Amino acid sequence: MSGLRFRLSARVRKLLLSLFAVVMVVYFAFAAFIWRTMHQPPEAFGRVMANMPGPVVFLFFPFETLWTRARAGALDVGDPAPTSNNSSCSSSAVR
Repeated sequence: MSGLRFRLSARVRKLLLSLFAVVMVVYFAFAAFIWRTMHQPPEAFGRVMANMPGPVVFLFFPFETLWTRARAGALDVGDPAPTSNNSSCSSSAVR
């Protein structure tokens, strides 16, 4: 068994390298699309995810890490708290 060598021809090697490059470009383009979509409002993200076939995103990408980074926000320690502008809540309803 140790004497068995498998050599690919230059043409096959070039074809496999090209195929690998195309797969990587598609993978990173899809990852960029998901990343951009995660930065949209939840309604827009939900519309995109509703059209995804099965658990594609969950199997091929670190979904939880991407999601927590996309939704992290930009507050640092010492920043003032954001103000809430709820015009639909009336002060008389708060007890």
